[in-house]
This record gives sequence, structure tokens and C-alpha cells, in this order.
Amino acid sequence: MRPPVLAAAFALSAAAQTLLPARPGVILYREGQAWLNGAAVEISAPRWVEMRPSAMLTTGHGRAELLVNPCTLLRLDGHGALRMVVNSLTAARLELVAGSAVIEADGGSRTGSVELVIQHRVVRVAQSGVYRFDSVPPRLRVYYGAAEVEGVRRRIAGGRSVDLTDAAISPFDRKQTDALQQWSDLRSWQLMDESGILAQSGRPRICAP
Repeated sequence: MRPPVLAAAFALSAAAQTLLPARPGVILYREGQAWLNGAAVEISAPRWVEMRPSAMLTTGHGRAELLVNPCTLLRLDGHGALRMVVNSLTAARLELVAGSAVIEADGGSRTGSVELVIQHRVVRVAQSGVYRFDSVPPRLRVYYGAAEVEGVRRRIAGGRSVDLTDAAISPFDRKQTDALQQWSDLRSWQLMDESGILAQSGRPRICAP
């Protein structure tokens, strides 16, 4: 039986991509309270809500899902704050100001670089996988994939956690999840089901192979 986070690893199918905007920084989904620059987020295709540079996405009792690029999703937990620094298909950079977030990436570096900043330390998503970020205490956990952390000489592989204050690396149990990761897992399967791929394949993917 696959671990819960594996279901969240490769969520969107190629078929789903045809229904989604090609622009980066689009808010695809919100559940509960979410605001963009202080205004309530209201999503209705084809009028997508887009995060432009310097825009701030915040959540209260709710969560939000962001399309960083066509092969990368970011899911922001409740009581979180996320700032868009660079909104680009080839080189996106965001800052997690408060709260926690999960990034799911598929396609690796061929789809463009994705960087997340936490308390002035830059983390670069280097491979397809699942990445968990927390602002307090500032921490990265790599469930699957590999990440490059500013000030750390080696890549952080799956099953490793990094304290982003002192760059200390330690192993962690990838089987332990919380409400955010369980919701991210659920969203992944929902997206795959909506795309019609759930009945065709047991391995959801964000990008076509």
C-alpha cells in the first residue's frame, strides 16, 4: 500500500492541464477564508485569480492552492501568508511569511526553477517530489525528491529535515503526516478524479511524461 504522501506526489494529469491556465501564480482553489492583498479570493473560471509580484496571499480558517508553474503546485495551510516575489514560468520565487505549505513538483528542472524563501534563507526545489515548509520553527522536510538550501553544501534528499535557522540536517519519519498533508493528499486525488485519469492510472502526474 502506498504511503499517504505518495498520493500527493504527482497530482495533476496531462488532461487536467488543458483545463487550467498556462499562467504562473494562479490561485486554483480555496477552502474557507483566503484573501489576496486583503480582498476575499473568489475563483470562477475563466476569470482566474493571479498572484502578481509583491502580491500577498493570506488564509484564516481555510486553505488555498496555487499553480506555481504548469508542473508545480503549492498548498498554503490555514493562518498562513505567502508573498509572490518573482512570478515566472521559468524562474518562480515565493516567500513563506507565516504558516506552513506543501509543494508538489513534477518534471524537475526542465519546467523551470522554483524557490521558496523562509526568513531570508532560499530553498530551491531541485527535483520532482513533495516538500513541506514551516515558518515556525523555520524548517524544510523533503518527503520525496531533493532540495538545495542556501548555506548547505549538499542537496537535501528524501527523508531529511533541515532547520533553516542553523542549517542542521536530521532524518525524520516520512510516514508521519498532519492535517495539511492529509488535505494536500485529498486535493491531489480530487484533481486526478476530475481529470478522468483516476480510473485509468494508479500513478497521478502533474506533467505528461
